Amino acid sequence: MFVIEFPVNPKNVKVVRLIYLICNGETSSSWFDDGKFEAPENETNTIESACKRISLAAMMAQYFYWKTTGKTFRLEFDQQQENNRPIVHRFLVDRFDNDVLWQMNESKLWRLIANQLMNSPLASNDCKFLAFCSFSRYFPRSDEPFWIPSKQVKGYVSLGGDGLALLSTHCLYCWPEKIEEIHQRLNDQRLIDVKRFMNDSNNRNTRSGCFTTTFGAMIHELGHVFGLAHRQTGIMAREFNLIDEFFLHQNLSVNRWWTKEDLIILNLNPWFDYDLFSFTNHNNHDENVFIMNNDKVLTSKYGLRFVEYRHIETNFVSESKIFDEPIQTFKIPAIEEYQKLSLLKLFVLDQNGNSKTFYL
Repeated sequence: MFVIEFPVNPKNVKVVRLIYLICNGETSSSWFDDGKFEAPENETNTIESACKRISLAAMMAQYFYWKTTGKTFRLEFDQQQENNRPIVHRFLVDRFDNDVLWQMNESKLWRLIANQLMNSPLASNDCKFLAFCSFSRYFPRSDEPFWIPSKQVKGYVSLGGDGLALLSTHCLYCWPEKIEEIHQRLNDQRLIDVKRFMNDSNNRNTRSGCFTTTFGAMIHELGHVFGLAHRQTGIMAREFNLIDEFFLHQNLSVNRWWTKEDLIILNLNPWFDYDLFSFTNHNNHDENVFIMNNDKVLTSKYGLRFVEYRHIETNFVSESKIFDEPIQTFKIPAIEEYQKLSLLKLFVLDQNGNSKTFYL
């Protein structure tokens, strides 16, 4: 039996808000497939089941971040509910039915959902979203690589950044509804019926493999939402495929999952405030927090702690600098010193958790 418990700082109002996305079907008066997610006959795939699986997975992600970093994010809870589960909001995608959404690539789908959520009553400066597309469906194509979900699943997406991590539900049926099911789901050796369902298992071909890979991908995409980039090792590389090691074998090695750069970003992130630290000087909307002049000199109002060059196309880290003590200015190297500077963006972080990305 897993016990998912950790301390929570009630003074931190910043939360990750869970969303289950539903879209219209052929007529605007009906939801596509009644809001169900894709699943075999022996699995419940109702909206209610989806919300149970998503809420439990979010708590598992909370627990993973806590045990491996010493801090974690908050979720919304309804104190009136007896099951003590996070709230999963049901959100109807406006003006677009499943056929239109199926034609979109990951980036376009992410931008659409981000725009609708950020302009909804659910949005606030203290909220980031973790959302799941109920309408993703497996349509196998023999002319495309069978192991790449984006080529085999319509409505597929696995992208995170800024205020939204957005994922498909093509393997949600492999996820547990209850805490008592976690161990069983992580050891479920039933083979995937590849004629009917996507084998998104990192070559393990089992339901446990699909759960591990897609749940690990959720933790990875949340990392992007919290400001992390792609790296050579850890969760922000490909180790998210092995997240079962943590839950089955209690692999708590920090170096297994995170780099020191990941840890400083998470440690300073205001969504991870479980010290009684006051973020009175945290304001990413203040244009004067970071100023870049024409000579490529960056000035920080509260003191820089971290800068990182990242590739624009891949979000892969090129070079990082950690400052043990806050510095007020940082000089961007000249083009001749950094030949591919125009292909990079610069992520900066100050000691109060303010961050900004500059395109060079």
